[in-house]
Formats: sequence, C-alpha cells, structure tokens
Amino acid sequence: MPVSRWDPSVTAGASPLDILDWFAGPQVPDPITFIVGPEWLAREQLYPRQATMIKLIFLRDDLFTDYDREVIGEWIGEFHATNPGAGLDNKFTAQTKGCQPDIYERIAYLKERGYRWFSEVLLAIGRRGGKGYISALAMAYVLWNYLATGNPQEAYGIDKDKPLACMIFAAKKELARMNLWGDLYAVLTGAPCFTPFISEPLAESLSIYAPYDFVRMRQLAQRGIRSAKDMATFQVLPRESTLVAPRGMAGFVIGFDEAAHVKNTGTTRAFGDVYNAARPALDQFGKDGFAVLPSSTWEMIGRFYELWSLSLERETAKHGELAPSYPDKFMLQLPSWGPYKDWERAHVLPLFPEGFRGDLGEYEPDQLPVLQPLKGAIQVYDEAMMREERSNPDTFAVERRSDWATALDAYLNTARVNAMFAPWEARDPQLGRPELAMQERGPLIIDYRAHGDPSTVNNRFGFAVAHTEYEAPGLMDQQGQPLMAHAVFDLIHFWDPADFDGHIIDYDVIINWIFDHVVLPFQPGELTFDQFNSVATVQFLQKKVRASPLQKNIQVYERPATAQLNWSTWETFKAALNMGLVHAPPHAEVMDELRFLQKPEGQSKVICPDSGPVRTKDIADCVAIVTASLLGEQMKAFLANDLASLRPRGALLGGTDPYQRFDPEQANPLAGQLGHGLSRGLRPVGATVRGPLSRPAATPRGNRIPGYGPSRRHRS
Repeated sequence: MPVSRWDPSVTAGASPLDILDWFAGPQVPDPITFIVGPEWLAREQLYPRQATMIKLIFLRDDLFTDYDREVIGEWIGEFHATNPGAGLDNKFTAQTKGCQPDIYERIAYLKERGYRWFSEVLLAIGRRGGKGYISALAMAYVLWNYLATGNPQEAYGIDKDKPLACMIFAAKKELARMNLWGDLYAVLTGAPCFTPFISEPLAESLSIYAPYDFVRMRQLAQRGIRSAKDMATFQVLPRESTLVAPRGMAGFVIGFDEAAHVKNTGTTRAFGDVYNAARPALDQFGKDGFAVLPSSTWEMIGRFYELWSLSLERETAKHGELAPSYPDKFMLQLPSWGPYKDWERAHVLPLFPEGFRGDLGEYEPDQLPVLQPLKGAIQVYDEAMMREERSNPDTFAVERRSDWATALDAYLNTARVNAMFAPWEARDPQLGRPELAMQERGPLIIDYRAHGDPSTVNNRFGFAVAHTEYEAPGLMDQQGQPLMAHAVFDLIHFWDPADFDGHIIDYDVIINWIFDHVVLPFQPGELTFDQFNSVATVQFLQKKVRASPLQKNIQVYERPATAQLNWSTWETFKAALNMGLVHAPPHAEVMDELRFLQKPEGQSKVICPDSGPVRTKDIADCVAIVTASLLGEQMKAFLANDLASLRPRGALLGGTDPYQRFDPEQANPLAGQLGHGLSRGLRPVGATVRGPLSRPAATPRGNRIPGYGPSRRHRS
C-alpha cells in the first residue's frame, strides 16, 4: 500500500525495491517547506528576501505574508523609479531595479492556466548576491515535482527508456562544475529526501532515479538481464556552451550560469546561440519546462539583455489594455546586497501566513516554523564597498549595483556622447542659445557641410548638416593662439524603410527632400555621399544644382570609403568629441548609435553591434564624416603641435636637467638652439578677423582631412 505522505525517516534504511513497494511517487510539499524542512532539503539558512523570491518563482501568492507584500511593493516601487518606462529621457541610461510591476497579474494569469512556476526566471543580481544558490534551490524543487510523478516518461509522453536531462551551461564545463552545477550538486547530494534516489554522484554528472526506474530494473532482473548501464531517469549535467551540447537531450530544466558574460571564444559559442539551441528541448514538457538564468548584468548587447527586455515588453490586449507580452517570464534585478536585507530580523519574521497548515497538512496553525537566526549578510553596502565604488565607479555600477553598460568595449565614452547633446553653455550668445535645436535654414555667410549615408534600400538612410563656430570669434587664448573651432550640427535626419511601402526606401522621395530641405535653405559648400549605392543620387542632385539659380557654389560628390580614411575619420571625430568640440540638438537615434559603437580588438575600424537593441550606425557615420570635414585639419594640426611640445625622452648631454632645459640659469647648451620650438600649444600663424561669424584667417579653408573628397574638385 502506498504511504499517505512521503516520510524519509521511514525509508532511510530501505532498499529501492522496498521503496517501490511503499509508494508510486512521493508527495510534494510547498517550496518553502521543501527547502527548510529537515526531512527535505534541510537548507535552514535562508534569508527572508530569498524566501520571497522562491514564493514568487513558484506562484505561491497564497504563502505571502505581510512582510512578503512589503518587499514586493518595495521592488515594484524601485522598478517604477528606475525603469525606462518611468519617463526617462533615454532608455539606455536607466538603472533598473526591482521586479515587474504587474507581478501579481502575471501570477494570477499563469495559475489560471495550470502553471506551477514561471517558465523562465531571470535573476539579474550583482556579484555574490546568491543568485546561483537560489537557482539551485528552485531547480531542486522542480526536479522533485518531476520525480513525484513516479513515471515521468509516461506522464509527459516520452519514450520509456529516454533519460530526462537537467543541463547547466557555462562558458566552460569547469566553470559550470564550480558554480551553478556545483551549487545544485551540493543541494541534491546533501538533501535527505533525494538520498534514496541518487544513483551515481560522479565528478561530472549526477544521476537520480525516478520511482518507476526500480520497476524497470526489477523487470530486467526477472528476465535475467544484468545491465551495467545507469538506469536512472534524471541526468544532472554540466555543459560547455557549444551548439551540440544541448542537442538530442530531453531537457526538462536548463540553467545558464552568468549568461551575460558568455562570448564566442574558441569552441565556446555566445550565450544567444546556445540558448536558441537549448530552449526547444523544453517544448515537450509544456508548462512544466523550467529555465533559470542567474547572471550579473553586463552589456546591453547579446541575448541575455534581449531576454531581459522581453520580460518587460507589453502589448495591447483585447480590451485595449496593456498586458505583458511574455507573462511566463519573471525578472528580478537587485544589487549584490539586495537579497540579504533584513537578515537581522529573519528569526522573528513569519515564514507563512496565519492559519497555513502546509500543503501536506504537516503544520498546526499555532506551530508554524520560522527561519533560524542568521549571523550576518553575505554582502553589505558598507564603507569598504563605498571605497570600492569610489575607486572604480563604472565597474562597480555593473558588477555590484547591477546596472547595465551600453558596451564595455565601447569606442566612445558615454559621458562625452551625452555632453555632445547637452546645452553648450560656452556658446557665443550672438550665435544662438546654448540649447541647440534643429534648424530649417541658415545664413549664406556660413559654410555648411552635409553628408548622406544611403546604405541599402532595406537599411536606414542617415543624413547630417553642420557648420563651425568659435566660443569668442577673433580672440586668442592665453598662449596667444587662435581659439579652437567647434562643429555645430544644424540638422540630423534619417529615413527608415519601415516608413515606406514594402519596407523599401524610395530614393526619389529622399533626393527631393534633400534638395528642398538642405540644398535650397542651407546651400552647403560640400554635399557628399558614401560611395556605396549613391551614384544615381549624386548625379541627380548635381543636375538639380546646376539647373538652379543658387547664390553659392555647391559641390556634390561621392566620398571614397577606404579603410584608412574611415578609421582616420572616426579617430578625428573621437578626438574632437573628447575635447568638447562637437555639439548637436537632442536626437535619440544618433545618440544610441554613438553609445553602442565598438572597436574590434586588434583592428583599426569602428563597427556597430551584431546583437542587442542598437545594430546600426548609419546616422553616426554621417555625424562623424561631417565633423571630420569641418575639423579635420584643425585636429591634425592640434595633435601635431601637441606631440611636438612633449619633452624629449632620449639621452641629453651630461649635466643637463631635462626638466629645466629652457631655464636661462641652467647650463643647457640646447636652449639657445631650440628656442620656443618645443613650447606647449599652437603658435600664432597670422592675424585674426573679428566678427560674430568669422573664423581665424589662419584656419585653412575646408579643414579637410587628407584624402577626403576627390583629388580634383568637381564643380556642379
């Protein structure tokens, strides 16, 4: 006769065949009892907020106490205060914390449809935040639910000899064994409830019997078959992140250790590729498939960030209300110390609501268990943490506070990019307000430059117009040198294929727009286009320019796109940006493109990411090219003079102090010969003309970097 409830104390000394005679499958307690109960996992050291996480993962709102609701309310409040949907200017500057604000609605939705847990759990928690441990506890509970079916193959319509896999992926198998798989291994092998079912606890695998496995083994023995094969149903396996690792397995649980950090290295594939290969293994288990992704945050590039975004995505429901697009995804984002708050109150906080009797009727209403007293928190934001944050705030924000970074190998500094679109407080009041805005036309006395990036018909077409200004035209700096010119953008625009019929850009529409909104109102001295897919555009505009009675000569030509020129252009733009010489009106799309630009290691080129929320740089290319056109010669001259001012590092004559080489009191035989040739800063090379819009006379007209434009100018 099967026993009425699972009691490991009764079966501790029993053989597997005795266990089979007593029950078809064990019963399942609530997840908190399963974790802390001495006859189950016996993991008594649980922090109060970790218990709240477990209740959320397994949809147990009936177990919420006043404390749980207080914590969930705090997480929802943090989400509203920090999430991109909270009205922030740029979604990629958000420092999201907490959980989805519709978490109660998600739980109700899933329970109505027969779910027992969230299908996918994303724990974006800072380092040492216990996310791996919580994931191991959750996977152990899911495994027990499968084991409790008695014969899981029959329950899920799988071949009776097919093993079921719990696969734990990491960048390398060794990392999986050490971290997430190691946590799960320790939980399972140390649990009294799993002890009778453990088959082979090996260094790189752990196999666990389902109750019906004992029937199969008895049947084989009765037929005289003695098999050396491990007959256990459940295989708990560490896996390296390769495309073949998850294939062919009937995976009921998949875990991804530090998914945000898994990149292509040798045979290891990026997390997104492995996730896409492994996720279909859960399909045959329907609502009972379980995926858990514990990872500290990293870059806004890659599949982990995409999954994080999907967990927050909302769409219009039947009645016009917004509803989660993926209600089966649970997301929790906390700093490293977040899960350990209130540790000092653990033993006085109620673990269950009043009147709870236990899923198996094991509790008396007045004898509900509580957590044991804890000795301290694993992570605390204390003085040592504060010092760490001051020493390296960017890394601390990502690894400890769990903030997202746009791209850790970003080509441009995010703060400099943000400053480019901020008000230019040092702008000459005669030329305009510090807050730049898009312009519809410009005075003829200003020399404008414009560039278009046609790309392909299915990608965005970027365009930009800019001119130069000086903080105080006609004045000199403290060394008597002309002030530096700034690139000021008047117009930034793009065309998206999605806005055209058939999602194909109509070049006739764009050409006419450029002529009407750029050529006529701005009359730029140079109007250039990338050489790719631009011949027809250039020729058509050349004809329109020649046929129009314009007051200025406009050169329309194709810009050559060589690797050397492109790299020189981006380096010129980067130098000007870092010096605060580039200013533009607010433009979300180009700001995002600039922030996500990357430089491949060991290569002299700038690319856009191939994954993540920003995968284009069409508008950014236009901005960089126009900046280089306006400031190229200036930046080249500045860098050359700056290098010339560096003190020589070679050997000098004996008795010479290199740090006093121009001091007349020193016996320096080189001082008279060198004169001021090595003095720091640019030397005055001519008089300047005063006026609100004039440039220093010494500034070369055109300011073009070498190789920019055709070798022989073509007049249109």
